[in-house]
Amino acid sequence: MRSFVNILLKTLLLVSLAFATLWVLLQLPPIQTYMVQRAAEWATEKLGMQVNIAQASIKWFDTLTLEDVRIRDLQNRPMIQIGRLEVDYNLANFVDFTALPSWLKSVISKSGTTLKKPTNATYLDAVMLYKPNVQLVYSPKTGDLNLDDFIGAIERLTADSATVNVHSDMHAPFTIGKVALVDGFFSMDDPREAYMKNPKDFDYNHLRLSAINGDITNFLVLGDTIALDVTKLRTVDRQTGLTLKRMDTKFLYSSKKMEFANLYMAVNNSVIRRYVAFLYNTQSDMGDFNTKVAIRADFANSIVQSADLGAFSEYVRGLNETWFLSGTMRGRVTDLSLVDTDLRFGAQGRSRLVGDLAFKNLPDMNNLLVNLRFRPSLVTMADVRQYYPDPAFNQTMAKLGTLAFNANFTGAFNNFTTKGQFSSALGRVAGTLKLKLADNPDLTTYEADLTADNFRVGELLDQSGKSGATSQFGNSSNTLQTIDGRGRLRGQGTDLSRAQADVDGQFARVGFGGYNYRNVVVQGNLQKAYFAGHVALRDPNAKLNLDGEFDLRGLRNHFDVRGTVQQADLRALGFTHDSLTISTYVNAVLEGNSVDQLTGDATFREAFLTLNGRNLAIDTLSVVSTIEGAQSRYLNIDSDFLSARLQGNYQPNRTITDLTRLVEEYKLYFTGDAVGRKQYYAEKLLRSLRQNQPAYHIDYLMTVRNAAPLLTFLNMPAYLSTGTRLVGRYNADNTQFITANI
Repeated sequence: MRSFVNILLKTLLLVSLAFATLWVLLQLPPIQTYMVQRAAEWATEKLGMQVNIAQASIKWFDTLTLEDVRIRDLQNRPMIQIGRLEVDYNLANFVDFTALPSWLKSVISKSGTTLKKPTNATYLDAVMLYKPNVQLVYSPKTGDLNLDDFIGAIERLTADSATVNVHSDMHAPFTIGKVALVDGFFSMDDPREAYMKNPKDFDYNHLRLSAINGDITNFLVLGDTIALDVTKLRTVDRQTGLTLKRMDTKFLYSSKKMEFANLYMAVNNSVIRRYVAFLYNTQSDMGDFNTKVAIRADFANSIVQSADLGAFSEYVRGLNETWFLSGTMRGRVTDLSLVDTDLRFGAQGRSRLVGDLAFKNLPDMNNLLVNLRFRPSLVTMADVRQYYPDPAFNQTMAKLGTLAFNANFTGAFNNFTTKGQFSSALGRVAGTLKLKLADNPDLTTYEADLTADNFRVGELLDQSGKSGATSQFGNSSNTLQTIDGRGRLRGQGTDLSRAQADVDGQFARVGFGGYNYRNVVVQGNLQKAYFAGHVALRDPNAKLNLDGEFDLRGLRNHFDVRGTVQQADLRALGFTHDSLTISTYVNAVLEGNSVDQLTGDATFREAFLTLNGRNLAIDTLSVVSTIEGAQSRYLNIDSDFLSARLQGNYQPNRTITDLTRLVEEYKLYFTGDAVGRKQYYAEKLLRSLRQNQPAYHIDYLMTVRNAAPLLTFLNMPAYLSTGTRLVGRYNADNTQFITANI
């Protein structure tokens, strides 16, 4: 019995010593390195790719450290290099220890864990990658990445042996609880594509990312899919200097999709939030990103600076902008849509676009087409200048100031159609506008059906007059100011002096020449400040229906007018100093920018005039006016009252005023008192010195018919019998006198 016990004890001791010796040997680095290198040879054989490991260290079968790990692709090019790889694992996940004695289980397993039978899944607790270097290369023949071959080999190696020869979508998962990246490098090359020549361009096809640091959790490889949660990822693009300061996301990569969910990404001074995904048929489509890769993105409170986005577009690189973006993006770069967009830009984000925006042909701004469906939005036109630096466009658009609108906009920025409501610094407009801008403003074309509300169209069309200002008599300005009403317009040119357009409008107000005309109907053709058509007016100071031509192209306006003037208050309209209203049928061909400048001939029938409260009815009046040189004016008059010819260097308005004053002087002389006369002449002297008007004269020849109504109308206390012939001169200077030969 004692011999049996001794033999048993010795046997147990030898087994224990053997196990202890094996345990000690397995803890020795040379032994561990030898074992790992044999494993690398096995992996090389199974993967078909060269795997090398310089050194290994295993501690208590739950921590593995590998030094200088290198994996070459099928073309024997460096693909993965890791300076140091530290793996924390549970050996029980790989070996079935459930049948071992309890005391041995406690030695092998980690404290607090329960041993279970391993599955075909591979799980590591934690991995630290120090100086990892991943070099991906597209195949020139197939367009696949060398990493695709590696993932495929891993998939075959880890596949369930029961289904390895059966077609199945079931794959063995490979998972890691935590991964730390320290000072990594990543490159991706497509040898089919040339390198970017400009170092400021982000090179999709030859990517170089250095200084990669970050933390990863829930790492999963399942078939062709890689999923992981990223926190505090940081890196730098070597070519452009773009710096990823931080990225947090749930990342997914597969043969058809690259997804960044729960995204927070800070690149230089830009911040992208929420969700971005790229969809493609093959990974090689990334080499033609703009046309082949579909984008699905949701942005929330994202901030993008042009200096950062400029790495992807030469056009954007020339901007100085910050965009604040929320919305949903769909499509490819060349055919891109933003849905439920809220985009702010400009100084302090003062301009805001809200709505659904679609773009074609990006990033080629010269051929960009848009379909913009805005909800209430606001744009300061100064913020648009850098996007479309065309001088003609900006000169016109800058006058709008800040534009508030709710509209649709389709076409190019220099050839577009828009429909909606607009409110700007020049007023409010609603309707439809088709506008094609040209470098030469005279070649700009437009077609519009617009309703204007207090819109200062004159300022938009480079007119110098201001709305609401009442012009002084004799002002030759032909400026167009504010309009209210609806008009249909089709024409060419933006300068009134050269524009040509067909016009059909009904306006509650039209500001022209310093006066706001009310209730205006205009139908006709406007060509380079030449209008031919119909004008109807129902203004408090003018009611008329006229047909004819209004030519404002030359230095002197030309009018060929036929129609009826029911009422016209010439003083209120700014044509005379005295209160003069007329109603008449008129047929006139005249030239001139004021009454004093008018020449031509006019016939008035059934006329009724009121001058300073005095009335005059005229059956027929014919007037012919000519001016020769700067001094000689000829006026021929034929009427019910007289026929006359006046010649001299006079101006009609001043003459009427002076004659009226002369009549008042005669009244004062014959009927007034000495004190009143003295005061009057003192004031007259001061007025004459202040005005310093030049002297003038009128030579006249008159044949009287029935002058009494006319003399009463002119407030002249005189009597001329029928048939009287008067020849004489009227002189006006500091004093006035008149001579007459009967």
